[in-house]
Amino acid sequence: MKVDFQLIHSFTDDESLKENLLLLLKDAFDESTTISTEIEEKPESIEEWSIFNWIETKYNHLSDGDKYIAGFILDLEEDLNEIIQEFGKKLQEDENIYLVLKYGDERMQVEHQKYAKEIFELEMRLREAISLVFLDTYKGDYHNLLREVDVKIQHLNKNNETNEIYYNSHFENEFFFLLFSDYIKLNDLKGLKELDLMEMIINSNEYDDLKQKIQSRGIIKKEYQDFLAGIKQNLKAIEHIRNSVAHNRSFTDRMIENYVGAKKNLEEMIDEFWGEIQNED
Repeated sequence: MKVDFQLIHSFTDDESLKENLLLLLKDAFDESTTISTEIEEKPESIEEWSIFNWIETKYNHLSDGDKYIAGFILDLEEDLNEIIQEFGKKLQEDENIYLVLKYGDERMQVEHQKYAKEIFELEMRLREAISLVFLDTYKGDYHNLLREVDVKIQHLNKNNETNEIYYNSHFENEFFFLLFSDYIKLNDLKGLKELDLMEMIINSNEYDDLKQKIQSRGIIKKEYQDFLAGIKQNLKAIEHIRNSVAHNRSFTDRMIENYVGAKKNLEEMIDEFWGEIQNED
């Protein structure tokens, strides 16, 4: 298991840096309550330590007076997350180290890939259900489904216009170009502009006809409204994990707990949605 670290430190040379890193790593193992690894006391030369090759220094750049920016790889060959966390704390506590950053982390990468797969499957299921809602509502207008909704679509070409040809060639629609946070806005209608209202008036035979056109904007079927409203309260917890995965950030235990509950709720809502659709058919 490899992890990349970056430090700001004031050790005097490359050998002193590596020696102190190895000592801190040894302390992390010695103080572990669950991992037992015998590491002998250091021989006279650090090259003879059994743990010497567990740390590889990549660079050690003099930056500010007597302070250096160093990068190194910790390779434990096993998934020993407790040791990595404890080693990180040892680094932060050392009086000669002023900043500790962690980059490449094989364990974190595997964990992120797991959540990325789950969120991919969940979002595709969500898009399919939402697409049915809008396709059934705006019958025949397959590439302008969000014209009445107050969301901003991610545009495809230099003219800042959506591209129907692109949608068709990739078997996609507008919902593939929403930000994840926009799914909670699908019940939010745009305000009526003066030109829109004028067009409604021109195309209405009488007041009741105009009133009906205004009141029938957006998603009006109750089952669809309830579905779109129901997914709102769970999307934020999914988005927090999704953004962390997309930007390679760590999760908190609370974020994971909220995600697990929200994912379960959304999957049940989607299952219920399709159950109702099948019952109607």
